[in-house]
Amino acid sequence: MIQDVDETLKNLLIARGRMDEAAIDISFDQPTGEWAGSLTRPTINCYLYDIRENVELRSRDFKVSKDYQTGKTQRVFDPLRVDLSYILTVWTRNIRDEHALLSRVLSVLAPIRVIHPKDAEPGLHEQLYDMPVKVALPSEAIRNLPDLWGVMENQLRPALNFVITVALDLKESIEAPMVLTAQIDVGRYGSDMIRTLRNQPPTLVEHVYHVGGVLYRDDKPLPNATLNMVDHPFSVTTDGTGRYAFVNLAAGDYALTIMPEGSTKAQKTSIKVPSEQYDLKAK
Repeated sequence: MIQDVDETLKNLLIARGRMDEAAIDISFDQPTGEWAGSLTRPTINCYLYDIRENVELRSRDFKVSKDYQTGKTQRVFDPLRVDLSYILTVWTRNIRDEHALLSRVLSVLAPIRVIHPKDAEPGLHEQLYDMPVKVALPSEAIRNLPDLWGVMENQLRPALNFVITVALDLKESIEAPMVLTAQIDVGRYGSDMIRTLRNQPPTLVEHVYHVGGVLYRDDKPLPNATLNMVDHPFSVTTDGTGRYAFVNLAAGDYALTIMPEGSTKAQKTSIKVPSEQYDLKAK
């Protein structure tokens, strides 16, 4: 991923800055004194000096996917958002050329607020978000620039700070069985502060269930079919994956009729509440 960001930055400088690759080098090496002494032509150095999480964009949201064939659900958590910080410097034989080339770099990058994945290197096309960019703002990682250059055994130079935020998929997920039955116990509350439901005589406690399943025909989910509960005012329609749900049911056996989309003839079936599964089959 980082190498793809390097190539994206390089391509931006070359294309938008109209850099002649035969006359100007773009390097990602650490700009040490030894490195600078080996240069033979003008060079733009893009040194990646810091990698850290963008805590302002931190999220613990997740997306839920359901597999009705296996009866499992999966929660996939959002990726980690990471700031990649580069310090950009220009290296030429005289100061006028250095400042002119540094001005070109600034004019290329300053207008950019975001990089779209489709405009980046192929390795970044799968990024889930646009990549925000910050240019020429103070660095949170570098508090003392002379110290940085001292560590690299080089002289202090004018530099441009460039930060891009990318998404790192940590493949965090939780897999669990689908919940097919929800049981709600209704009764009197106790007077204690915890307010938990106390055991009550059978006449004072009622079990209420929410149930759901999939309607199949020829082993394939049947969408847009109508399910009517005989002798009860309950009627539901299956969704695009054949899924249906009934709510607020008491325990017992229920007769149903199935009316597939476009059909004029109802089919009979039944369900038992509670049960281990509520999948139904239509003819």
